[in-house]
Amino acid sequence: MRQSNVFVDADWNITCLVDLEWACSQPIEMIRSPHWLTNKGIDELVLPEYDEARREFMDALIAEEKAIVTSKKRNFPLLSDVMNRTWEAGTFWYTLALSRPSGLFTIFQQHIRPRFCKDYIEEFHLIMFFLWEKNVARIASRKISDKKDYDKDLQLEFEA
Repeated sequence: MRQSNVFVDADWNITCLVDLEWACSQPIEMIRSPHWLTNKGIDELVLPEYDEARREFMDALIAEEKAIVTSKKRNFPLLSDVMNRTWEAGTFWYTLALSRPSGLFTIFQQHIRPRFCKDYIEEFHLIMFFLWEKNVARIASRKISDKKDYDKDLQLEFEA
């Protein structure tokens, strides 16, 4: 037990103990607006409807941050900035899927896969390689080139 895990009141009475073994500590990028803002399950979220509620939530968060943060010279990111970046990048959907595996398939199909490949909905095996990276053609080209070089080098070794 460390002193930073013990919370006390003004009279030094212990008010709370934090057992970090059971506390959830996530990167700031995994903090997201609540999925229940539209009163729907994670596998029922409708993007335009949810985004409208999310924007309202973010406006309230930004207003609260402005009221709290007094110095323009801060050495930490605002939570709202991080949350907006993760929304724009799609990280929101990844972290939501990680936190609720029961909705993983729907989140993947509706929100993650389309960021990489909008076509081939039925032929999953045809689009899987698109998930390696957004610019997968560069990787595939390099792998093909590496394989040709390897085959050439291998042939030379056996001929020697």
